[in-house]
Amino acid sequence: MRMSELERIREIAAEAGTDSQPGALREVLKIAAMRRKREIDCEIHERFAGVVQHGPFAGLRLPYQVVWGCGDFSSEILGVYEEELHGKVEAVVARGYATVIDVGCAEGYYAVGLARRMPEARVIAFDVNPEARRVCGWTARENGVEDRLDIRGACDRAALTDAIREGRERGEVFLLVDCEGAEKDLLDPDAMPELKDCDLIIECHDLLDRAISPTLRQRFAPSHEVATVIEGPRDPNRFDFLQAYSSLDRAIALCEFRGEMMQWLVCRRRHA
Repeated sequence: MRMSELERIREIAAEAGTDSQPGALREVLKIAAMRRKREIDCEIHERFAGVVQHGPFAGLRLPYQVVWGCGDFSSEILGVYEEELHGKVEAVVARGYATVIDVGCAEGYYAVGLARRMPEARVIAFDVNPEARRVCGWTARENGVEDRLDIRGACDRAALTDAIREGRERGEVFLLVDCEGAEKDLLDPDAMPELKDCDLIIECHDLLDRAISPTLRQRFAPSHEVATVIEGPRDPNRFDFLQAYSSLDRAIALCEFRGEMMQWLVCRRRHA
């Protein structure tokens, strides 16, 4: 383990003393599991040369560079990352939006993946993290879509309004929003009427604010049909090569390390 991880485990042990504290044990387990996940991610990334094998983005080439959390390379490379959304992603591709706006693009899994699948679309990708923007640019170049991908910094209401207006000049606009709990502050169709002309998929971080999902449902209900998609299970045994891994390693490989069960809101314009 890296020294910072060992130091953190020592701190937890010192704080717990001789008592067996469930919170301390959970924290140690999480640190160890995330460390093991990085090792498995590296193995799988090398095995498939960083190329996504299945799902809507099969053929997408990804760098082995973590920009948020511990990374989800195993799930992404095997094509099961956020598998619950695969049908929705295919619907986005089939619709053929003129512009895709990705708020929280990270390394470019969705931004570049959708650009590859939608050769006529322009993609605007936002991320507050400079390293994420750099890596997303690399991913775009490696996949030959850099000429259609516009990578920008932090996304507030003014920046998003400008992006939507730019997109509407070309045609229909689709928004994918994953902004780590800021979605309630960012998305309000009354304050930003441009949202009423867009279709959206919003990842809701209710663990950080219990009002996020109900507030967004209420805000979008007058102008959109709002459906909820709930996180589902993963079966690592479908992949033959993973059967040589232990039960724990197989589970860790496809774990997305979410704080609780995730849900997404899929918002489709009523007048579309």
